[in-house]
Amino acid sequence: MVFGNGMGMLFFDGTKWTFLHSNNNKMIRSLLEMENGEMYYGGNQEIGKLEFNDRGEPILQPFENLKDYSFSDVYDAFEFNGEAYFRSFDYLFKINENDQIKAVLERQKNNIGTAINHGDRLLVTIYNQGLYELDKDSLIHLAQGTSLKDKLVYKMHSLNPDTLLIMTRASGLFIYEGLEIKPFKTEVDEQLRQYRVYRAETLHSGNIALATLGGGVFVITPTGELVTVIDEDDGLRDLQVFGLFEDMENNLWLALNTGITKVSIQTNAKVFSDINGLEGSVIEIVDTDQGVVIGTTSGLYSYEYEFGKILKKIIPEISRVFSIAKIDNNLIIASSEGLYHLYDGVIERVDSKSYRSVTADSESKMIFASTYQIIKRWILKDNKLRDPAEHAVDDIVAKQMLYDTENNEVRAVSLEDEFYLGTLSSKINFRKIASVNINNITDLDLVEDRLFISAVNGLYEYDRTTDSLIITDYFGDHDILNGNQIFRLEEVDENSFWVVADKHLNRLEKDGENWNVINRPFKYLSRFFEPYVVLESDHQDLWLGSDSKIIWLKSSEYNPSITPPITRISTIFLEKDSLFYGGFGEFDDNIRFPYEQKEFRFEFSNSSYLASALNQYQFQLEGYDDVWSDWRKETRKDYTNLMEGSYTFKVRSKDVFDEIGTEASFAFVILPPWYRTWWAYLLYTFTIAGILYMAYKIRVNQLLRVERIRNNIASDLHDEVSATLSSISYFAQAIQSDKVKKDKDRFVKLIANSAGDAKEKITDIVWAINPEHDDWQAFLSKCRRYASDLLESKNMKYSLKIDEYIPGKLDMQLRQHLWLIFKEMVTNATRHSNARQLDVIMNYEAGQLKLVVQDDGKGIEIDKVKKGNGLVNIQKRVDLIGGDITLKTSDGFGTRWILKVSI
Repeated sequence: MVFGNGMGMLFFDGTKWTFLHSNNNKMIRSLLEMENGEMYYGGNQEIGKLEFNDRGEPILQPFENLKDYSFSDVYDAFEFNGEAYFRSFDYLFKINENDQIKAVLERQKNNIGTAINHGDRLLVTIYNQGLYELDKDSLIHLAQGTSLKDKLVYKMHSLNPDTLLIMTRASGLFIYEGLEIKPFKTEVDEQLRQYRVYRAETLHSGNIALATLGGGVFVITPTGELVTVIDEDDGLRDLQVFGLFEDMENNLWLALNTGITKVSIQTNAKVFSDINGLEGSVIEIVDTDQGVVIGTTSGLYSYEYEFGKILKKIIPEISRVFSIAKIDNNLIIASSEGLYHLYDGVIERVDSKSYRSVTADSESKMIFASTYQIIKRWILKDNKLRDPAEHAVDDIVAKQMLYDTENNEVRAVSLEDEFYLGTLSSKINFRKIASVNINNITDLDLVEDRLFISAVNGLYEYDRTTDSLIITDYFGDHDILNGNQIFRLEEVDENSFWVVADKHLNRLEKDGENWNVINRPFKYLSRFFEPYVVLESDHQDLWLGSDSKIIWLKSSEYNPSITPPITRISTIFLEKDSLFYGGFGEFDDNIRFPYEQKEFRFEFSNSSYLASALNQYQFQLEGYDDVWSDWRKETRKDYTNLMEGSYTFKVRSKDVFDEIGTEASFAFVILPPWYRTWWAYLLYTFTIAGILYMAYKIRVNQLLRVERIRNNIASDLHDEVSATLSSISYFAQAIQSDKVKKDKDRFVKLIANSAGDAKEKITDIVWAINPEHDDWQAFLSKCRRYASDLLESKNMKYSLKIDEYIPGKLDMQLRQHLWLIFKEMVTNATRHSNARQLDVIMNYEAGQLKLVVQDDGKGIEIDKVKKGNGLVNIQKRVDLIGGDITLKTSDGFGTRWILKVSI
C-alpha cells in the first residue's frame, strides 16, 4: 500500500511502515499508477516519478523541467490515452511515455477546478465557468455544464463509462449522464451538504463510498439508499476524510486528518465495546422484536435496530446478569439483584432474591428460576408471571436449567459442574447422572428429543438407555466437537447449527444424512476476537459475544472475499543490518556472494491486510533446510554461518482464512573461498604436476649433466692430455730405439716437459669440476695468482685489474671454459708475443662479465694462428658459453682480446 502524506510518501507491506521524504519535505496530494505499472506523484510545486535504485529502495524523482512553471498543489492525477495527467489550480500537465512533461492547459481567469478521464473523454471544470472537455489540447465548453457554473466542484468520479458522479462543496451530488447534468438524490443529502462530500470510491459490491470533511464516510447504493455510516464507532479517530481506497479484500483505507485508518467492509460488521458503553463479559444475547437484549457480568443492555448504533443500559440497578430466558417475546432475567420480567418496554421486578439461572418452556408456558435450595416456578398468562410455586431441592444451585415437558423433568447443572435430573413435584429429588470425564459444563440445549451438553472437553448428550452422559455422535465424527472447548451450541433450524468450539465460530450444515462443518469464512471473526455467545436472530442478524466485545452482522450478507494472498520478500539484509534488497523491483537469479558473506536476514509479508497480524508464514532454505518450517506469525528469518553452495530461500503465506497464497523465492550462491574454487583445484593440479615434472626434469638434467661432465672430462682428457701422453710414449720409444743414441738426453727432457704439461692439464680439469670452486672469489683469485706467477717468471711487466667480487654462483661449465680461455690468452701472450707489458682487466657490470687481455708485443699473424689449435679452442669455448669475443692485433700495437659474457 502506498500513501501520500504531509511530508512525503508512506509504504505499508502488511507488517511494517516505511516513510520516504519528498524532495522539499512538502505534502504529496495525488498518486497515479499507470496500466504499465509505473507510478507518479503530485505534490506541492512538484511532480515526479517513483523509481527504485539497484537495491530495490524507492526513490522520489521529481521532473526538473517544471522550474519554469509557477503552481502550488497538484490535486488530481489520472491516466488518459496512455499518458499521465496532473491538475493543479494553475495548470493541467501531461507526461508522455518518454517522461516528457508539458502544460496542456493554463489558468486564464479562474482556477482549474478538477479533471478526470471519463469514458475516454478528458473532462475539466473551471471555477465559476462550468464543465469543459479537453480535445487535442483545445478546451471545449459543454453547454450542459453551465449548470455547474455557480457550484464549487470538489471532485468528479466515474461510476461507469456513461455515468459521472460530481461532488460539490455545498450543493451535494450531481450525475452527468448522456447530455444531462441533474442532482443525484440520496437518503443522506442533508448530511453530505453539511459535512461537505469530498471524495468517492466505487466499491467491489457496487455500492459507493463517499468521504466527507466532517461526517466520516457514507456508503450508499447506486440508487442513493444509505447502506451504512463509517464514523467513530468504527474506529475513526476523526471524521475528516481526505481520501479513500478499497483493496482486493474489501478493506477500506481512509486518509484522515490524524492519520490512516483501515475499515473492513466485506463483513458489514458492527463492533460494540467499551467505546459504545459496553461493560463486562457477555453472558447472554436474546432476540426481541425491536432488537436484542444483552446480559453481561456488569449489567443489562439493549440495542434497537431503529436507533442505529445506540447501545443503552437498562435496569440500572442490575450489576450482574446470570441468565436470560425468552418466551413469547417476554424476557425473564436472572441477576444478582433479583429476577426481572421485561415485556413491551415494561420492567417488573418479580423477586429480590439473587437467581443464578432461569429457563422457560414455550409449550407449557412455565418459567423456572434457581436460587439456593429452591427452584421457583411461574406460569406466563397474559404476558404476566402468575401462580408462583416453590420446589425444594437438596443443596443444589443450578447455573443452567432446562425443562422437558414430555417427561416432566428438570435438567440442571450445578455450580460444581455436575449434571442432574429430577421429576417436577413439590420437591424435586435430583439424581446425579454419571459422566465420563466431563469438565466445566457451559450450556444445555434440547434439540427435538435429544439433550446436548456443551463442555470444555467436548460435546456430550444424555443417553436415556444408559442413564449417562456420552460423547455425542449426532453430528458425525468431527475434530472440532471432540476434545475441544464447546462454549455454545445454537440451533438455527433443523438443518443448521452454530457452534462455538475452542473459541472459534463454526456452522454445522446438514447435507443429506451427513453434517458438514463450515468454519473457513468465520476464521476472521474468530481471530478478531474470541466468541463465547452466538445468536442468529429472526432478522438473520448474527450476534457474537466475547469477554469485552459484541459483533453484529447480517449472516445472509456475510460472504468474505477469499483470494490467495501474494507472498512477497520485502527486504533482505546482509549481516542483519546491511540492506541488500529494499522490496521493490526484481532481483536477479543466482546472485553470487563471496565466501565471507555467511549471514542473511529475510523479511517477508503478504497482500492480505484484513488481519495482517494474524497472517502466517512458512519458509524453507533449499540447500540448508530439509523440510518446510511450521506455520508461524514471525515475518523474518535469520540464517548464519552458511557454507559455500547454491541456495534458494522460499516463503509462502496464508491469510486469516487459512487461504494459502503464492510462493516467493530468492536464489543465490555463496562462492567458496579462493582456495576451494575450481580454478584453485586446477591450479593445485597443475602445480603438483609441474612440481613432479620439474623434479623429473631436474633429475634428468642432473643425469644429463653428469653425463655431459663425463663426456667433457673424457673430451678434455682426450684433447688436452692424450696428445701429450702420446708424445711421451713416442719419446720413450725413441730412447729405446738403437737409432737414437746421441739425442737420448734431449728426449728425456722432452718426456719430462710433456709429463709436466700433462700434469698441469689434469690439474686444471680436476680444479674445474671440483664443486668447492663454484664461486667467483675462488675463480678470480686463481686467475690473479696464475697470471702474476706466470708473468713474474717471465720478467714481464703487468697490471691486473680483476674485480674482488662478482655476485651469484659460478656454473661449473662456465668456470671451466672461462679459465681455459683466460689461461690460453695469458699463456700465448707470454710465449709468443715478445711483449714487455701485459694488462689484464676482468670486471662485472650490469649482468655482464668483461675480460680484456692486451700486450705490447709483435702481434699475431692471424693466418698462422688459424692453422693452430689455440684460436680455434678459444672461439669454440666462447661459443659454448654464449659469449662474444673480438681480437685486435698488429705489429707495433700488440694483441688485444676482449671477451663479453652475460652471467
